[in-house]
Amino acid sequence: MRWRKIIFVCLLLPTIAIGFAQDGGTSSRVEFKEGKSSVRIKGQVDMLNPRSYIIPVKAGQRIRARLKGSGAFVNLFLPGRDTILGTKDTTRLDEIAQETGDYEVIVKCLETRYISYQLNLEVR
Repeated sequence: MRWRKIIFVCLLLPTIAIGFAQDGGTSSRVEFKEGKSSVRIKGQVDMLNPRSYIIPVKAGQRIRARLKGSGAFVNLFLPGRDTILGTKDTTRLDEIAQETGDYEVIVKCLETRYISYQLNLEVR
């Protein structure tokens, strides 16, 4: 009986941790100023508090992201999906949008302490 409890707890803890990590962090919609196609964003992230930036993109537009911050990395998600786009370089993205919609750029890290970053986003 004791082993069943231990196995149950071992299986349950990762699920709780994943749910907690997904609930942490904040999301912001990026609005480009009139006539501008890029924006610079500064912030902080830790393991449980990623930052999400929603950007409106039309099919055929190029999405570029450059991230400065030791230990931070960036991912790009397709509109309404869990599919990640990107390259092996986790601090830079350069993708052509295949569909129109709200793409999500997520900045995160694997550190328990806060890490400062600067994210340059460009859509052309």
